[in-house]
Amino acid sequence: MGRKRTRFTLEDTRRYWREWKQQNPGSVARSRLKSRYGLTEMEYQELFTAQGGLCAICKVSPATTIDHKHVPGEKRYGMADRRARVRGLLCHRCNVTVGFVEKCGIHCVLSYIREYE
Repeated sequence: MGRKRTRFTLEDTRRYWREWKQQNPGSVARSRLKSRYGLTEMEYQELFTAQGGLCAICKVSPATTIDHKHVPGEKRYGMADRRARVRGLLCHRCNVTVGFVEKCGIHCVLSYIREYE
């Protein structure tokens, strides 16, 4: 006759992935580096070492975020194009600031600051 099918619950699936991640540490991070930014783990380490592990902007806080240019439809681009858009490693605070300035423009921020001087 036919094969007996095993039914898995949502909790079974979650348990499987939790165990898999514990058995394969770093695998998810390496995959994310490659798919989102086109970087290998070695290229990331070279960038981290070149910056001394510090944020490329403030040079005080630890670099925890990959800064990259946002391009409409960026998921269509190949790995070489994604790698070319990586600008450096930033701390969380500087990364949020860059995102805000890119979206709103530096002139809005400067005029606000000047208004209260």
